[in-house]
Amino acid sequence: MDSSPSDSATDEAAATISNVLQLTVVLLGPAMAVYATDIALRRNRYDGPALMDETRDGRIWYTGGVNPSGALALAGGVAAEALSVDTLYTGPIARALGDIDLSLPAGTVVAALLYAVLARGGRTRAATPSG
Repeated sequence: MDSSPSDSATDEAAATISNVLQLTVVLLGPAMAVYATDIALRRNRYDGPALMDETRDGRIWYTGGVNPSGALALAGGVAAEALSVDTLYTGPIARALGDIDLSLPAGTVVAALLYAVLARGGRTRAATPSG
């Protein structure tokens, strides 16, 4: 059975959508890992009013409104995913493993471990309720 031009266009559209979703995972995987690790470290105890305080004097303002531990962990996780991805391009780790895409597990593990290590010594506990 010959493929028609519409089949080719459909396949191309599906491949494009697949690539966009795979690249989205490169950011979302590590972000969710940082979030889940933060929940675990704080034992799901947060100070709600402190979380809503977006002023520079707020307890969780950190550095310019950014938690450095979270930003570094996110960057590390994204880097690990980029090295392990096999989608629009093949990262060096994926290439070395025979084009096996290990981006999601690599990115989430790296981001979670980095955040756990970096957050323990920092101000991460600032958002927990006092008392």
